[in-house]
Amino acid sequence: MMSFLWPWSSSATGDHENDENPSENTPLHPSASDSNLEDIPEPQIDFLEDDEKEMTMGRRLALKFMDKSWYNPQAKDKTSTRYDLDVPNRMRSEDLGPPSLEKAWAYFEHFSLNRYISDDSAGIQNGKKSEPGHNQLNTKLYHPITTPHKDLGDFGLGVGLYFSILRYVSILTLICGLISIGNIRFFDSDYYLPESYRSHLPISLRGSATCTKTSWVPCTNCECVPEGIRLTAEELRNSPYLPAARCKVENNVTHALRNECGEIPLRVGLTHLTTVVVFLVALFSLGKFIVHETNYFDEDEQTAQDYSIRISNPPKTAIDPDQWYDFFYKNFNAKAAVVTCAVENDLLIKTLVERRECTRLIEMALGPEESTEDNNLAKIAAKIERDRNALDRWIARISAGMPELYSRLVTLDAKVKGLAQLDYHVTNVFVTFETEEDQRRVLSELSVGFWQSQINDRKAVPKEYLFDGERVLYVSEPDEPSAIRWQDLNVSYLKVVKLMIFSHMLSLISIVAVFFFIRYVDSHFSSVKVVSYTISIINSLFPYVAEALTGIEQYPAAGAVETSLFFKIAMFTSINTAIVLTMITPFTATLDDNQDGIIYKVSYLFWSEIVTTTLLQLADVSGHIKRHVLAPRAKTQDAMNLMFQGTVWRLAERYTNLIKFVLLCVWFCSIFPAAFFLCSISLGLKYYLDRFSLMRTWQRAPHFGTRVARASHAFFFPLIVVAMVVMGTVYWNGFPYDNICPANVEKGKYKYCYQDFRHAVRAHEYMDASQRTTERIFELASTIIFLIVSVKMIWQVLSGYKALYSSVYQPVGAHKTIPFSDLHIRSAYIPGVVSPLFAFPLIACHTESIDAELFDWRDPDHPHSFYDLSDDADKLLKHSALSDRGFSHIKCFKRRNSLYRYNSNDIVRERSSSDSSFEDWY
Repeated sequence: MMSFLWPWSSSATGDHENDENPSENTPLHPSASDSNLEDIPEPQIDFLEDDEKEMTMGRRLALKFMDKSWYNPQAKDKTSTRYDLDVPNRMRSEDLGPPSLEKAWAYFEHFSLNRYISDDSAGIQNGKKSEPGHNQLNTKLYHPITTPHKDLGDFGLGVGLYFSILRYVSILTLICGLISIGNIRFFDSDYYLPESYRSHLPISLRGSATCTKTSWVPCTNCECVPEGIRLTAEELRNSPYLPAARCKVENNVTHALRNECGEIPLRVGLTHLTTVVVFLVALFSLGKFIVHETNYFDEDEQTAQDYSIRISNPPKTAIDPDQWYDFFYKNFNAKAAVVTCAVENDLLIKTLVERRECTRLIEMALGPEESTEDNNLAKIAAKIERDRNALDRWIARISAGMPELYSRLVTLDAKVKGLAQLDYHVTNVFVTFETEEDQRRVLSELSVGFWQSQINDRKAVPKEYLFDGERVLYVSEPDEPSAIRWQDLNVSYLKVVKLMIFSHMLSLISIVAVFFFIRYVDSHFSSVKVVSYTISIINSLFPYVAEALTGIEQYPAAGAVETSLFFKIAMFTSINTAIVLTMITPFTATLDDNQDGIIYKVSYLFWSEIVTTTLLQLADVSGHIKRHVLAPRAKTQDAMNLMFQGTVWRLAERYTNLIKFVLLCVWFCSIFPAAFFLCSISLGLKYYLDRFSLMRTWQRAPHFGTRVARASHAFFFPLIVVAMVVMGTVYWNGFPYDNICPANVEKGKYKYCYQDFRHAVRAHEYMDASQRTTERIFELASTIIFLIVSVKMIWQVLSGYKALYSSVYQPVGAHKTIPFSDLHIRSAYIPGVVSPLFAFPLIACHTESIDAELFDWRDPDHPHSFYDLSDDADKLLKHSALSDRGFSHIKCFKRRNSLYRYNSNDIVRERSSSDSSFEDWY
């Protein structure tokens, strides 16, 4: 008997019997007894003996209360926990003893959270990121405050770029705030609003265009909103009526409330225009900044992506990794370290994943000692279904019970048996070279336009670079291995586009529906608070809707999923925050100091983000409930570990929050210049708050690429600059926001006039000379900036179009000389699918031929073969009729690279006297 234990446990030894003739009772999934344990390194560091000073606060508290039955109901059970992998007819991952909360917390800190190597004996590896569960050298958790900014790239290039852009925009808004100090001082001066009026303003509104100096004046043609009728803000903008709060009738004479704040000098408008120019310059600098930061993070941390290429159009039958190795070695003198030939088995993988999840749900429904033999499962399912009443049957329609799960399992078994016997064509090949120089040379020499590869234009590359003498390969740099979505890797481009359009159309319909719903709420409720809370609630719920809509789409990379989700949430939040906020605010209430005033609302939004949202994120309520309430009551170690996976987060939502507050700032900065400082403070807090969450509470995420960063730069930031200058035109045009114009100044009479930009664009009778000049300057600036941004976006589209017909590969930065085999973390392109029911990815290929060092994760309880989906298919087919092309082929060439030497005309193979073959499979 053999047992695989945790890194902190002693291993048991004994005899192990192999069942060469499996019974008809096919196991739900491969037992650990069938696993190869040679990929488990000898443990050296005991995770249970971590220094308490290096532990999270949550773990310290848990250790303190772990012996209390009110906290840990299993505290009284002192049975030794041991993982026996040779248990007959027990095909599950659970242990025989009670789960250990102490081990679960160690799992949280060493497997779920990111750590770096902190060991003087590590040499150049010291300070580098460690793989999950690394137990050969001392490691520490990243510190949320003292971790250098450059180390944020250890969490993935996309994450590092997010923090860089966050800091970039925070500094940008701070600079614009400093430029706007003159405007803040003007609005806080006696010239604009006397001290007797300013003293009553809350400090959050000081320095804004809020105007409380008003007086009632006779208005010859003004009409008050009829009593009993409530008009929405939009209806008021398009009607000749004044709202009841600003209109009254005395002695049969209509009086209107007039704003009497000081006139706006030209220098105030020019100061605002300066901030617009700064934003425009920053927009064009942002592209170079992203390239610089990409190079900065990429050079600091070498990953498999830096050594790899992806071939998207290989010959359908080119499934032999040796064939690819020889091609690149002969033509480029480039030694491949690992070759992955991925096949078109998406449906098989999805079916196997669903089957694994089904078995896990069955295990969770059964008692810890219940047999999972097929006959026993059928008996249990039949008994439960027989004893159901009407209510139970109704509940089963909503939440599947044991009978439904077993029925689904039988169906999936039959489906797998059929799919596993089919042959599948090769659709993608991932080649990881031994050096980064080889990768760049191959990418440069084989780089062609997409369309050239589709029509197989043999003139696009030299003849010797044609694969098999006839195929033009389409080669590109792939995403990181953890970011590849293997279950959707082979979806056709046409299908991706169709699903994307369909999903975004549904998203657009949702946005329109919400817009009309808010208008309905605004027209039927007199309270602005109700509308504001409605907007806030919808903003918090829509990300779940957007995530469900994005789930319809099928992308081959996690970065593409995040980009699609980002577009949906960012568009919705932008419209539902700045635009809707403007539309539901009556025009004449723009400068009010009460809850109807738009400046008050914007200030409230910023301060709520600074205080409330910060406290909620720090509290991590759902994470603490899982770890401190649900985990101690879990029945198995696997179930307990799932509670310690960390809080789920999305990069798309982080970028959306960034866009939301920048847009909110620039939309209203003309009348609320202090918004620059509030935005800078909010983003600065987010920089450190998200660092804390990333290093202490958030779940590990795939290493996203640069897609979301490039999308924000290419689309949203240009629109933000346009919105900034256009809204400047609108707001400078609207002063003094009372819809009152002089009719006969000598007699003190006034008349109603439209000041809203849409109606007053050519009616400047209420403006003084400086306001009219400011408004015309901003109109001209809006036109110029709109043209500049349009040309920029068109150029980006044309650049993308150029990539269809010509090579666009450009290496970034200088290559490093560190060989792939010398990296402290070596991960290969191994097909895997993340499941919420498993702590580690399910592997969609044969694992017995893969070295454990090529995985970027390690399960403390099970070897990698436990997650091998191909083993499920093999057992269902009783080790026969399984197609060799049913799963991707992976091969490592570490030994061959040490034996080969290159001859200018041929490949010469050398071997030592002890080698009987050249088999390089691990």
